[in-house]
Amino acid sequence: MRIGILSNARSGRNRRRARELDRILDGRADVLHLRIDNGTDSAELLREMAAREIGLLVISGGDGTVSRALTGLFAHRIWRSPPPVAILPRGTANMTAADVGLRDAGPRGLRRLLEAVDAGTLERHLVPRPVLKVDWASDRPAIRGMFFGAAGIVDAIGLCTGSLHSRGLYGEISHVLTLLWMLATISFRGLEAAGISCEEMRVVRDGEEARNGARLLLLATTLERLVLRSRPFWNVDGKPIRFTSLACPPPRLLRHAPRVLYGGDKRALPVEYESRGASRLDITPVSRFTVDGEIYTPETGFPVTVTAEEQLRFVRL
Repeated sequence: MRIGILSNARSGRNRRRARELDRILDGRADVLHLRIDNGTDSAELLREMAAREIGLLVISGGDGTVSRALTGLFAHRIWRSPPPVAILPRGTANMTAADVGLRDAGPRGLRRLLEAVDAGTLERHLVPRPVLKVDWASDRPAIRGMFFGAAGIVDAIGLCTGSLHSRGLYGEISHVLTLLWMLATISFRGLEAAGISCEEMRVVRDGEEARNGARLLLLATTLERLVLRSRPFWNVDGKPIRFTSLACPPPRLLRHAPRVLYGGDKRALPVEYESRGASRLDITPVSRFTVDGEIYTPETGFPVTVTAEEQLRFVRL
């Protein structure tokens, strides 16, 4: 099996430890290692891998790198049948890899992956998972990824990247600090003090009657766990998309937060805390949204549609 590694040279650990993986790959003629740098088109690199009949795609980077690679895979139909994907978590944020990727970001993680390939045991580590498809503009390709968020989630990402990442705090510690600060500030000082904006949205789930109202946050994902191993979704009923929405303002947020984040499949919560499974979401209007940490502004008047009909096999090792 030929292996292709697509590395984002600007992603967190790749930037700080640029040559860390090279000694593992020395002498591996079966591995093609291509790097995304300023101005590099990742779709072109993927086309080169397809032309060389790569049978395992390794994405070395963070959540944004994974989303761009998945978008290239599906939007351009580079492979007729996409190869399995292994995510080496070497970015500033690695939520996708924590759920469906390699556990170790360093040489040991890559070495274990290569050993599984050499031993012919890769199949036992494959996990099939639907991929989100987000249609957002008439003249732009749909974005692929594993997590979609709108309303206050976009503001929270801005807080995390602006206030914490700029101070050298990354990964889980930045997520913990952001969550604790937001919960405390919203509960005791209000949304405005936390810099969180609510949005009036019209949401149609699987063609049902539209639900209108102001929302503190809205998320859709095909991951089973999010940051801090949380599971902020319930009543999924076997649907591919896990959809959760909090009305604005949500009652007794601080009291209900542990149950929202870590409760079971059925959770006794006020009606302002909504979570369901879905196959399709049509959302309008949306001022900004995020897919895997990247922020987008949709075309004016264009409804944002989230589906999950495409699927990949991920290596969880």
